Amino acid sequence: MSRGRFTHYLSFYSPIPTTDGAGQVSLGYVLSFNVRGDFLVRSSVKGETNLATPGEMRIASIRIPYNRKVRVDWRVSFEGTTYEIRGLRDPDGRRVFLDLEAEIVDG
Repeated sequence: MSRGRFTHYLSFYSPIPTTDGAGQVSLGYVLSFNVRGDFLVRSSVKGETNLATPGEMRIASIRIPYNRKVRVDWRVSFEGTTYEIRGLRDPDGRRVFLDLEAEIVDG
């Protein structure tokens, strides 16, 4: 990814527990913020996964300006496809950028 050239529009969703009429608790997602960032589908790996395309796992690398609110259980949407964040790190420890690894979720 190119450092500092944030060319993609990304939407970040945080999890929120919801309760239905029967008292069952499920996990929903609510839009937290939109940001420009770098987005790159790093790999398509065949395997047995719970994905939109059976047998294919898409892993994406994402770089955004540092944001301390983002957590591993959040989701990010890019061009109509939703990814679940699997890992995050501050690449140089200076809190300038946040690098994320995300996997496509079943649509």
